[in-house]
Amino acid sequence: MGTVVRLLKENLLLILVLGALAGGYFFLRTEPSDLGSVADLEALLQGGRPVLVELYLNT
Repeated sequence: MGTVVRLLKENLLLILVLGALAGGYFFLRTEPSDLGSVADLEALLQGGRPVLVELYLNT
């Protein structure tokens, strides 16, 4: 048990940085859209409310 505590104390900064990165990823990631077709997108764009369009290409 003492070895685990010592290991955590020695690597506390690394653990905090990795935890912050993981938390930031889960907090800031984008979620999939609920639009199923181009017609749904066009209806949303012409709905009279401001719309943020985010395009992601994985090439």
